Amino acid sequence: MKNLYRYIYLTPILLALFSGCDKDFLEKSPHDKITEETFWKTKNDATAGLAACYYTLYNNSLFSARNAEWDGLTDNSWDRDGTYGYRSMAKGPVNPYMTDKITGMYATFFKAIARYNDFLKNVEPIVMDEKLKNGMKAEVKFLRAMNYFYLEQLYGGVPIITEPYTVGDELKMRSTQEEVIALVISDLDYAIANLDDVLYTGHAVKGSAMLMKTRVLLSQEKWAEAASLSKSIMQSGKFSLFSDFKKLFYESGQENNPEIMFSTKYLSPNVEHKNGLVYGWWTPINPYQSFVDKFECIDGLDITLSPLYNPADPYKNRDPRLFYTIITPGSSWGEIGYMTFDLNIAAIKGLTTTNYIVRKVWEEDKNDSQKGSHCANDIVLMRYAEVLLSFAEAENEANGPTVEVYNALNLVRGRPGVNMPPLPTGLSKDQMRDKIRNERRIELAFEAGLRYFDLKRWKIAEAVLNNFPAVSGMKYVFLSNYYLWPILQSEIDYYKGKGKDFEQNPGY
Repeated sequence: MKNLYRYIYLTPILLALFSGCDKDFLEKSPHDKITEETFWKTKNDATAGLAACYYTLYNNSLFSARNAEWDGLTDNSWDRDGTYGYRSMAKGPVNPYMTDKITGMYATFFKAIARYNDFLKNVEPIVMDEKLKNGMKAEVKFLRAMNYFYLEQLYGGVPIITEPYTVGDELKMRSTQEEVIALVISDLDYAIANLDDVLYTGHAVKGSAMLMKTRVLLSQEKWAEAASLSKSIMQSGKFSLFSDFKKLFYESGQENNPEIMFSTKYLSPNVEHKNGLVYGWWTPINPYQSFVDKFECIDGLDITLSPLYNPADPYKNRDPRLFYTIITPGSSWGEIGYMTFDLNIAAIKGLTTTNYIVRKVWEEDKNDSQKGSHCANDIVLMRYAEVLLSFAEAENEANGPTVEVYNALNLVRGRPGVNMPPLPTGLSKDQMRDKIRNERRIELAFEAGLRYFDLKRWKIAEAVLNNFPAVSGMKYVFLSNYYLWPILQSEIDYYKGKGKDFEQNPGY
């Protein structure tokens, strides 16, 4: 793994030297410089190319340090900052001329896919151990599948490009959503067959690909297959719940962590982020009261039912995950000079419009502007708790609330340091569905946009988000056509100029 991360810092510039350059330019380059003709020759070149593929994670807002802000598209939190387009998307109207999220995500995914295709083509002729080569290809196909899956989730059918593509090649038209999903499944099946079946330490492993495929199967409502695959991960014994929920997201708790199944890796001083400063001081997203209210009391009852709930002291006797996820008034805070979260001070400084601040994605000891700008905790993209929750959902949909469904959920709830009581017995399938969905919401909040994609795949996004009360009388807009984002208008116009109809998504 050390070799991979040594190369991560060098290879993006290296690949940029020949990616998209024309042949004449390369021939005129000095002979001591790296070119496409001189690079793809050795195992070390393959390792460097692989590192460059992983580097794409840092450029994607869904996978990189500030991905918690995707919850600003949901009923979990308000996008107070508004800089990166979540607020404008949530408030609507959504249209194909939006240049932040709509254009940015589309381009980002395809730039990454271009790099993966370049790797897959150029690694093939390198003379090296075939098992090692197939493992590298599997890692890159895993990344390609992940990018194509989210393209399909956001835009529907998109062009399928699996070979290096250059200016002058015939324009690729949109494939169907079913065809995109077929490619995703094919890439993931290759990854599952060729990745090492070991604990995750930085490279994608078999479990990473299996969980990614589980997400795909859930999106397709293939309940029995999703239950079977997630159960296989559980039975493998490779992963388990970590004993400290809070430290899951801290640098000190992440090395060889048995719960983390895939992440975006950061390493000081070369690749850092500044989440301590961003979320501890700038507070770009503010959790909603309605989200806070979804955390049960420690007796396992909703706050509307529990005798332990006291409106005058609303944070007493609550699910500990509330305090690992959100900074509540009166709790410890990280901003230097304000170690207790005081609403009066926060209001004066304009830090929250909802009375809450996100805690989950930054470390409390990064409590000044210097430390907060040099963070190296990894951004968790997949973890074992999701496997258990996904199994519970798929099994409940396929077979109802079986004992196995209860066992999986109760493991998540009963994690050391959380210690929430087991679910009540005798739940109906519909009641269990509600419990599972709430458990996913509070357990996986501010992680990789999962709440947003859950609302869409459950087909309840319109009911939940349209007219959702945000702040200051503002309301969200989520219309029936918003389940898919529009294709950016510049793409439609480009194809039109070439005599091609790229086809806009319905309703735009």
